[in-house]
Amino acid sequence: MTFAAGIPGLGGNFFELLANLPKHVDPRAYRNTVAIGTSGGGISAILATIVLGLKRGISLCGQDAGKTFAKFRDAGVAVDALASVLASRPETFPDLVLVHGAANVDDTAAAESLHKLVPSRLLPVQNCAEHTVLAWILLQGTLPAFLAALLGPDPADGNRGAARPELPQRPDA
Repeated sequence: MTFAAGIPGLGGNFFELLANLPKHVDPRAYRNTVAIGTSGGGISAILATIVLGLKRGISLCGQDAGKTFAKFRDAGVAVDALASVLASRPETFPDLVLVHGAANVDDTAAAESLHKLVPSRLLPVQNCAEHTVLAWILLQGTLPAFLAALLGPDPADGNRGAARPELPQRPDA
């Protein structure tokens, strides 16, 4: 969560670095843009998705919003601004996916709490009690299929009719 206080060369706080990021990488130059964050970076990925107008944001076992906001507050970031972003509803609202281990009580509670704050899809990984859900999925031998479901067809396939596993739909879709 050290980037909450900014990144040298990009900005002195989270919002400054988001404002300056498009000067280095223009999300509009790509057909598909996704922000992904794990654990303490889960909510940050969701916030970045909304602020930057990306197509999809993915939180993998994102930490509880209260804990994350406390870390932001400690880094000098205005928490009311973070809450305001989560409460915003831009005209083109991104697809937000909250991944968590279905058998991990803390991660499930954190995902459900964030889901109440922002239109999103909950994606519980069945039989997973790990906070490191990607590592668990890798050990199950299903990481390529899982990532295909989250990110879309394999670019190496040339998008030629590649089947994309279905994710649960957003409640507002």
